[in-house]
Amino acid sequence: MYSEIFKIVMMLNTFFITFISIYIIFSKKNEPEKFPEKFSKTYVLKPKKK
Repeated sequence: MYSEIFKIVMMLNTFFITFISIYIIFSKKNEPEKFPEKFSKTYVLKPKKK
């Protein structure tokens, strides 16, 4: 019983890490080569509150 739950958790963790890695690769690929002077290179995970 617990071994099956552990396998499922490990598989979900593996998929999560894979998708995050792919996202980071593609997001870095779409960045411009030269950034404007006032551009801050930050990755926001939460939207800004208005």
